Amino acid sequence: MADILYIDFETYSEVDLKAQGSKRYAEDESTQVICLGYAFDNEPVQLWSPRDQEIPETIIRHVSDSRIVCAHNVVFDYRIWNGVLVRDFFVPELHISQCIDSMAVCLSFSIPAKLKEAGEALGIKHLKFASGTTLINLLSKPNKHGEQNQYFEFKEKFEQMFDYCKRDIEAMREILNTLPRQALIPIEQQVWLMTNEMNEVGLPVDINEVKVIHDYIKGYVDQSMYQIGNLTGGAASKITQTIKLKDWCISQGVDLPNFQAETITKLLKFPEDLPEKVCRILELRQELGRTSTAKFKKLMDLEYGGYVFDNLQYHGAGPGRWSGRGFQMQNLPRAKVPNPEEYIDMFMTGKAVEDPVKIGKALIRSMIKAPPGYNLIVTDYSSIENRVLAYLAGDEETLDGFRRGYDQYIDMAAEFFNVPYNQIDPYGDQRQFGKVIILGAGYMMGADRFVEVAEDWGFKITLETAKLAIKAYREKYWLIKKLWYALKDAVTKTVVTGQKMRYRHITFGTFTRNNIRWLAMVLPSGKAVYYKNPAIEKRYIPGYEHMGKVDTVTHEGMNPYSKKWDRLSLSPGRITENATQGTAREIMAHGMLNVRSNIKEITLIGTVHDEALGSLKDEHVNDDMMNRFNNELCAVPWMNNCPLKAEGYFSKRYKKA
Repeated sequence: MADILYIDFETYSEVDLKAQGSKRYAEDESTQVICLGYAFDNEPVQLWSPRDQEIPETIIRHVSDSRIVCAHNVVFDYRIWNGVLVRDFFVPELHISQCIDSMAVCLSFSIPAKLKEAGEALGIKHLKFASGTTLINLLSKPNKHGEQNQYFEFKEKFEQMFDYCKRDIEAMREILNTLPRQALIPIEQQVWLMTNEMNEVGLPVDINEVKVIHDYIKGYVDQSMYQIGNLTGGAASKITQTIKLKDWCISQGVDLPNFQAETITKLLKFPEDLPEKVCRILELRQELGRTSTAKFKKLMDLEYGGYVFDNLQYHGAGPGRWSGRGFQMQNLPRAKVPNPEEYIDMFMTGKAVEDPVKIGKALIRSMIKAPPGYNLIVTDYSSIENRVLAYLAGDEETLDGFRRGYDQYIDMAAEFFNVPYNQIDPYGDQRQFGKVIILGAGYMMGADRFVEVAEDWGFKITLETAKLAIKAYREKYWLIKKLWYALKDAVTKTVVTGQKMRYRHITFGTFTRNNIRWLAMVLPSGKAVYYKNPAIEKRYIPGYEHMGKVDTVTHEGMNPYSKKWDRLSLSPGRITENATQGTAREIMAHGMLNVRSNIKEITLIGTVHDEALGSLKDEHVNDDMMNRFNNELCAVPWMNNCPLKAEGYFSKRYKKA
């Protein structure tokens, strides 16, 4: 009997998959299977279509025997199987535990998620990765009459789709066979399953509040449009007339390079430097942009039965961290209000809300609301990257400070401003600047870049001040500076010699599979971060071009700026950042697996950066439960010598702590 069944569905539905999500899509009565491409192990790819065949018994038997089923983004195929085939063809249920996601395997090796991009990144050139967009628009969606195009009318196009489906199976299988492994390691499969469970449970939302606040803000935005003409003296009448507005700003003495959101945000950090009318125009541009109600609109589109599903992408960012999907919980506004309930009531009762766009943005988090009889439990790891960075560097003095409960940002501020620790206001600008130094300088940031980072935090500083800040950090945390160069030396020697090299808790090694060389950075947990085709090249160091080109470790990867597959530099700062963030991710993943196994009263529903989110019945809300939750998150044996700390809250609503 075959070990693996590879599958790929092509479907039709009246539901907009991209806008409304695959859960609603798969469960909608209009959704139908057009065809199923399938292959057992390395056998030829075959095709089943409900138009003229029964489902092959070999497929049914494979699934009912709980044997492995593999697909690219397998959750979609899993939902179609259970939502459509079980309903219409009475087949046995497919269990997520028997599924392998080839997309997840790609991501675990830092290979792009999309099938075509993954194939190109792995050098699979003889396969034709044709785009199916045209076929999908023609055959998978209703036509202009709101009906499904039929086979007898579009036979040639349907046959093209069948061929497209079969070739996707071939591509997926070859991609997996080219990777060093064809499945996730067992512990990562558990993390993937946990991620899927959180996506299936979803985030509870109060959709009525979402709709009311959305409509209130939209009405305010429509009314505010009339201010543009008055403020500019008729020079512009709409906030979208960027050329006219730019010319008007120049006439007022403000020469904007562009009207991009980032430029406006920077200018508005220092409103006292702007003419009053220009400041108001920029505020309106910021307020009335399409993002003013975008999050609320997204919730309205994605909400299904009181929940928003599929909010997490396994291994979607950096060295293994989760990225956001759908509602994008990882990218919520920082703003918060002191009393969300008061403002929500004002929106709901139609009372006047001063600056409703700003207040509305601050309330987006609060739309995540536990259903009646339940509470949210939310815990945040305290300064986890800072603690891990000190741990990897062997900085026992800093780790002891964390054990004693000191505030690292105050400690840095005291060092920089040359004042006693107890004279730094814990809520003042000095502590905040200390925080900027700690968060900015840990991964080898230079003074030029630090000026920009400080400005993003609301501090206008000179290059000289930035140099002093960077110098203060590197002198105080000299072991972290040593870590940068020790990791760089270790990875360079590994790439040159092929030998394993280790510095403290991080090990580097290389291996070759299927004519592809891989560099592996093994974290304290035993999990590896992978880099494809490492090499040594002569390259300039950004900011230090005067030094000329130096030996630099490079590898193939996705360029975060161009979003294209490219050769990237593995600088000392980036190696350190990957090691630190990868280890922090491992702590969270293992901690959440602890909660999943040991606290049955809590249902995990998500993770946002360093936060773990769960749901539990009101009757379980007590200090003991919070302590259990925090303790399980920090119970990571391979980090015993690192003083991990987690603190959290119970609430009916999600909030910024």
